[in-house]
Amino acid sequence: MDETPKPPTAPFRNYWAFDLTSRPALRGLWRLGEEAQGESVFPGDGLISPLGFRLYERADDADEFPGARLLRVRTGGPGPSEVGPTPAFDPTKRSRPTQSVRLSGDDGDLTLTINALEAIAVVSEGAWGALAEPLVLAVCLYWRSLEIDQALDDFTRDAVRDLDHATLPRRATRRDRERLFRVARGVRAFLVDLPYFQGPLIDPMPYVATERSARTFADLAERLHLRGWSEAIDKRAEAVADIYEAVAEKLFESRKFARETALTAVIIVVLLAGLAVMIVDVLRP
Repeated sequence: MDETPKPPTAPFRNYWAFDLTSRPALRGLWRLGEEAQGESVFPGDGLISPLGFRLYERADDADEFPGARLLRVRTGGPGPSEVGPTPAFDPTKRSRPTQSVRLSGDDGDLTLTINALEAIAVVSEGAWGALAEPLVLAVCLYWRSLEIDQALDDFTRDAVRDLDHATLPRRATRRDRERLFRVARGVRAFLVDLPYFQGPLIDPMPYVATERSARTFADLAERLHLRGWSEAIDKRAEAVADIYEAVAEKLFESRKFARETALTAVIIVVLLAGLAVMIVDVLRP
């Protein structure tokens, strides 16, 4: 009988990922070239991802992180690589089926399983130091793409409702102009950040420390189909942008017409007043 003790199963390292993009004051924490305008409301000194997430390592399934996504990492030894089940289909929320990818290279072996809420990475012994950076970048880009898709779903619902305003403005267009301007501004702010979030797919070098990490990220992105996903996002964003560009143009034309109409009315009133004075002078005995 073999009395050799078996090595203990390597524990998971849990990284809880918070989305920072909903807090404008914290924009400078993740947006390269900008400064944060306020203090983080999150505990500890978490890792900042340039894709708008802050990650905290905790050993347990802490209840202090409601709404956070979870990246679980196992280094060394066999271990389960199954994440929780794919979230049930919800037509009001963007999701994707669970994906699993494998990489083998000079830095070691990696198995990644990911869905909308959770990711599990199983990394060969000693490889975590080399694979951590491209892995976290790929996982965060996957989750950021989900958030982008969800935002586009919201903008698309607004755009469908506002098609008439973009095609043939009516009196209701003028009544809704504040809301329309607000949505149009939100779309433009969204479009400003979109190329930044897609940047790693075009040139990952500014987002990682080494060329090897950039190659590893590119391999993960290819296996997760992130480039095709990004192209589909671009097409959806273009359609929404076209609608609100037309809405903004119609609102500008409507405001310009209203001002010109008001000016014309004032001129007519002044001319009629002058004509009335002349008539009174002529008829005065």
